[in-house]
Amino acid sequence: MLYQLVPDKLSLYSLALRYSKASVIKISDFKSKKFLLLQLPLAVFLSWFLPHAHGEEEGLVLHNAIERSLQHHPSLQVFTLRDQALSASLSRAKMRPALGLDLSAENFAGSGELSGVDGAEFTIALSSVLEMGGKRQARIGTVASRKALLQTEQQVQALALLGNITRLFIDGLAAQERLKLAQQVHQQALKTLGDLKLRAKAGAAPAAEVLRARSAAAQAELSYLNEQQQLNYLRHAMAAFWLERKPKFEVFKGDLYHFDDDVDFDTLFQGVKNNPSMLVLAANERLSEAKLRLAKTQSRIDMQWSVGLRQLQESSDTALVAQISVPLFADKRNQYNIAQTQSQYQQDQIAKELALLNIHTQLYRAFNLRQQAIERTRRLQQVIIPALTEALAATELAYQRGRYRYLDYVGALQELQQAQRALIDSASSALHYGAEIEQLTTAPLSQGFYPINNQTEGAES
Repeated sequence: MLYQLVPDKLSLYSLALRYSKASVIKISDFKSKKFLLLQLPLAVFLSWFLPHAHGEEEGLVLHNAIERSLQHHPSLQVFTLRDQALSASLSRAKMRPALGLDLSAENFAGSGELSGVDGAEFTIALSSVLEMGGKRQARIGTVASRKALLQTEQQVQALALLGNITRLFIDGLAAQERLKLAQQVHQQALKTLGDLKLRAKAGAAPAAEVLRARSAAAQAELSYLNEQQQLNYLRHAMAAFWLERKPKFEVFKGDLYHFDDDVDFDTLFQGVKNNPSMLVLAANERLSEAKLRLAKTQSRIDMQWSVGLRQLQESSDTALVAQISVPLFADKRNQYNIAQTQSQYQQDQIAKELALLNIHTQLYRAFNLRQQAIERTRRLQQVIIPALTEALAATELAYQRGRYRYLDYVGALQELQQAQRALIDSASSALHYGAEIEQLTTAPLSQGFYPINNQTEGAES
């Protein structure tokens, strides 16, 4: 989980939200330490960044991977362009109806007395539209809702990016443990092969056992090479998040086997309301509501007006002219648009309720599976692996004394190795489920983070 892999209990998912809640993220802002200082409390900034200013010589830590990805990943750069487009739309929505200049000429170039321009009438006038029903404010409100939706979508994208980075980082930690185990298995297989060769020379072991041991050593070497390739792939996949073709770090730095006691499910579920997916649905609902208000304003009739001056050539007189034009039956024609917008608004309300049910199920599943994975990890660490280690030592001693067969020894060795692999898988699963919970609740799985379960309220707030 995020907070378990970095030196601070504040979830790095919350970091993504802090980045995007302040304003739509600009790439130049990411590159500015001033932006970081404005968005994060000083203590959190110091605890995250200053202790790791030395670089990646000691390995890659999770928050460095996240910081680099937020700076360089292309999926976040598009939001700056979208925000610029919406800012232009907002400026356009704030504009009032334009003034028009009307020029007209009548009664000229005709026949008889109207053959010239002596009997002509020339008119110059200004015209515009008088918007009724708060249309301008409704337009502004709709674009503002779109900007709020964009910010929430950016939070979702940042959160998804952090989730992918975290899962890949956990996979990297697990791959390192598997590589260590594969190396141990290979070394043990070579040792067993060497011992069997000596026993075979002394006539204490058949040649078939030597062949089996040689095959086991070759398979162990292949497994070791495969784990090396897998770890190398994960290193390159991680570096690709910040557009680096060749990773500059050698190892993932973190603790695969550290688990804090989490809070109860009901407390965790309270954080679901801050899930960006829910916020997107809420923003969609507000946008539909704004569109509905805008649609209703279209039922209010706009008046077109014109005021000007007319010149009568025949008498050389001038006169004012004024005109008002009002469309008929606008309210009736607009009812279909209102009905369509109202339907979309109701659909958004239902979608939000369904999403809440789905997240509840997803959170409950991750919560229970994480508890099972942690319990399985602890049983393997505290009971199963120690027992199998002791059993292997006793079996090896008996085998060396000729009381057990080679297959008995190999069986005990394989049982221990399978348990060690299961330990890595269980610990990795627990961290994956924890990261999923943090992504759903946007808060760390630490009791100290929740004031309801901690008397030192306000320490994290």
